[in-house]
Amino acid sequence: MRELFTRPLFFISGVFFSLQDFPKEYWRYLDWNPILHAIELTRYAVYSTYGKEGVSLEYLFGTTLVFSFFSLAVYHISWKQAISR
Repeated sequence: MRELFTRPLFFISGVFFSLQDFPKEYWRYLDWNPILHAIELTRYAVYSTYGKEGVSLEYLFGTTLVFSFFSLAVYHISWKQAISR
């Protein structure tokens, strides 16, 4: 069951295939994934021949900030329930 969810995530996150391997008409759908941005920017930092077209460091930082704020807000709301278990 776990493989059912992890296998598609490998393909859309850019682990196996770079964003440059997909046609540009599909980039607008793949660019919603912040993991893709992180992997592509890491590739670019190691090998500058990959290029960083289509990804953004600002988007990665923005989504990280939003998810961190959301998770801290949920923790703040339910911290007493987590401790009492």
